[in-house]
Amino acid sequence: DYRFQEAAQAYDAWLASDKFVADEKIQVAKLAAKAKLGAAMLERVEDIALIDSVKADKADFINQIKMAREMGSFAFSADLLGLRANNYLVAFQSGRNDRRYLALRQNDTQSDLYQSYNLMNEWGEPVALSSVLNTPRDENYPFVAADGITIYFGSEGHEGLGGYDIFTSRFNSETADYLPPQNVGMPFNSPFNDYMMVIDETKGLGWFVSDRFQSEGKVCVYLFIPNAEHKRLETEDVELKRSRAAIASIKDSWTANATYSNLIQLAHQEILSGTNEVKKDFDFVVSDNIVYYTLSDFASPEAKNYFEKVIALRKQIDELNGKLADMRKSYKAGNKTDKER
Repeated sequence: DYRFQEAAQAYDAWLASDKFVADEKIQVAKLAAKAKLGAAMLERVEDIALIDSVKADKADFINQIKMAREMGSFAFSADLLGLRANNYLVAFQSGRNDRRYLALRQNDTQSDLYQSYNLMNEWGEPVALSSVLNTPRDENYPFVAADGITIYFGSEGHEGLGGYDIFTSRFNSETADYLPPQNVGMPFNSPFNDYMMVIDETKGLGWFVSDRFQSEGKVCVYLFIPNAEHKRLETEDVELKRSRAAIASIKDSWTANATYSNLIQLAHQEILSGTNEVKKDFDFVVSDNIVYYTLSDFASPEAKNYFEKVIALRKQIDELNGKLADMRKSYKAGNKTDKER
């Protein structure tokens, strides 16, 4: 019922009574910690516009997410690797077709996140991502944003409310590792399983997937308008916070007099943004099948910074060559006295 504060107080009271055997006390302490986390998350529930939702089978909900093709694509890891097993393990392939992020189960106890690179039109062996992301529990449902360094994924192992919670992290080029994952909070996460978050910057839309209040084997895919920055729901009305966090009604999140029909229609289209022509500021060949055309193509901030310096130096050289050409032209047209001077 999202009455987290009351639950935390009740658990603390039971723990204080000291009537439990050791194993029971450990379990109640874990529940108390979850209740306190839920209370803290409820205070920071995000004010987002949820504009649509659709029920789907857990086995194929990735087909309900219609990103612009240049943002990338989803598949099941087993299908990409030619394996028979499915196990709901999902893979994300970048729009530039140079990287894959896969969930793989290497043993019977857990699934982890892996990464594979496309080199010379061949995919390399998947390599496990950082232990900062992977835990002794299951990680699955990866998505990497257009910047190439922000990752969203579902995890049972990091601190959350349900079985799966959605987390985000960024790759830090200075340490060559990921930053500690952050829980994306409510309404995206809940006491149920919350699996995946996707942000399509081309369409200006996002999706997240949850099995809250769903029957076995079913999930709900929610469509929303992402905020540029976290926008806290500013209200002291606790019931309103609970309602918005639990998504009692998506219409409750709508802005007055706003219409979302065009965005809903856009969400169900598989498109390339604007035109089939590629916007080019330059041609920077990375490999046989990867070419960068704009600064936004660089995933590494460090590499982007270096290339900006290259552009500035090239511009400076062009300006100096232009001045030299003008001086030579002026010298050629000058009289003998000017040339001797």
